[in-house]
Amino acid sequence: MIRWLNQNEGALLKIVSVLFLGFGTGLFLVSEYVWALESGLIGVLIYGIYRFGSKLEKHLNDDNDLN
Repeated sequence: MIRWLNQNEGALLKIVSVLFLGFGTGLFLVSEYVWALESGLIGVLIYGIYRFGSKLEKHLNDDNDLN
């Protein structure tokens, strides 16, 4: 199970962030603006943390290759 999670980490985070963005859109359409904003921001933050972490990990791996 852990091996599967490690292999699909990026895909799972993207799916979760899209779900939150979708919930935000749906809540916006039914005029629940505060919840829509909250859900959308959670989706954006999850995706942003994923992108930042992957770039940081790539940068750290490049530095280790130089040593």
